[in-house]
Amino acid sequence: MLTALRGSGEAAPGAWEGEASLDDLLALKNARAAIEAAGGFEAQLSELEALDAYRGSNYTALVERFFKPDRPTMFKIARRLSFTATSTDRSVLDALDHVLVHQHLTRPLVADTHPTRKDENGESVPLDLSFAPKTWLKTVYSREQPGMLVRRHFEAMVFACLVDELRCGDVAVIGAEDYGDWTRMLLPWEQCEPKLAGFCEQAGIPATASEFTARLRERLTTIAETVDAGYPDNKDLTIDPVTGVPSLAVRRAGERTASAQKLEETLGERLSARSVLEHLARAAHWTH
Repeated sequence: MLTALRGSGEAAPGAWEGEASLDDLLALKNARAAIEAAGGFEAQLSELEALDAYRGSNYTALVERFFKPDRPTMFKIARRLSFTATSTDRSVLDALDHVLVHQHLTRPLVADTHPTRKDENGESVPLDLSFAPKTWLKTVYSREQPGMLVRRHFEAMVFACLVDELRCGDVAVIGAEDYGDWTRMLLPWEQCEPKLAGFCEQAGIPATASEFTARLRERLTTIAETVDAGYPDNKDLTIDPVTGVPSLAVRRAGERTASAQKLEETLGERLSARSVLEHLARAAHWTH
């Protein structure tokens, strides 16, 4: 429908059955005017694309429209602050550099390769986007052109992921207090060593490496003996007498109730999968 309306004021060939009447042409003109008033054909097609993606519970295609009003501010902050990775993984910061390099472009697509890094053959190095959820990757990659990123969605994704990395402490702001580099707050070993004995006493663990190893070996041996003693009565565990490979029998669960299925579906819709460390980081962030 939109394709037919994007042409001239006349209907596209085959768009109407028979000869178009004045009422048909007037309806077409009014439809074109309504679309132009709503932002134009490209904007409407983008919204349809976003809604089509959201039909599969992928909300990421809708983020860009809310990010757009704050885009200049986000870029200004990104250029003013100095970010650093608190580990060897700086994939988010590499993606941020990619976004900053292409900030002033107007074309819809950008390559998914690093703008400055080359391999030994002189080829551009692909960006590492493993930090992004799969829902985002479905949105940012172009369906028509492999290896190309939809720039406006890619920008929204990078800034959204940067916020999560700052909250979790994987990315820090140099010189900041709340989002500073926590690795620089750790005590050097020279200051930790005198406190080691007291810490081990409070934690209930041996203070020397040899004693710690002996305690751990003793606990593992006790657990192994307990497991061995209970093996004949364990109907779920089988050890192959030839290869010695253990295997667990598949346990069949009982039929689930309709209310349990409904609860699982609701939780899946409202809660996204997050790691335990991310939950702890978010709880610490909001509760201080």
